[in-house]
Amino acid sequence: MKPLARTVLLPLVLLCAAPLAQAGSGAPAEQPGCVHLGQDQQITRQGNARQFLLRDGQAQYQVTLQRDCSALPAARVGLIERNGAQHLLCQRGSALHTDRGTCEVARVQRIEPVLEQVADSRE
Repeated sequence: MKPLARTVLLPLVLLCAAPLAQAGSGAPAEQPGCVHLGQDQQITRQGNARQFLLRDGQAQYQVTLQRDCSALPAARVGLIERNGAQHLLCQRGSALHTDRGTCEVARVQRIEPVLEQVADSRE
């Protein structure tokens, strides 16, 4: 290939590939079925090794894991991520990484605060 052709072809290929790379690495908030968690998180175990409650600021979620997770009851720290994106909780593809092991997420359900439900019913 002639040097001039390489000089013109390479920028053209990079220019065409840039939108594809941006689409594949979409911002967490743009991913359907996902929630980008903040830094204020708290995990509360529910007495079994397959579910836990997650509080993220004012929002609360019930997280069900794909199978019993022996790492959950004894864990002292945990990090939720999806494909390397930390604090990204999704219906599919997210994992809970603890100091004892990793567990895959099967389902996420947002829990609506009871006080807001009562206040709404009075209006």
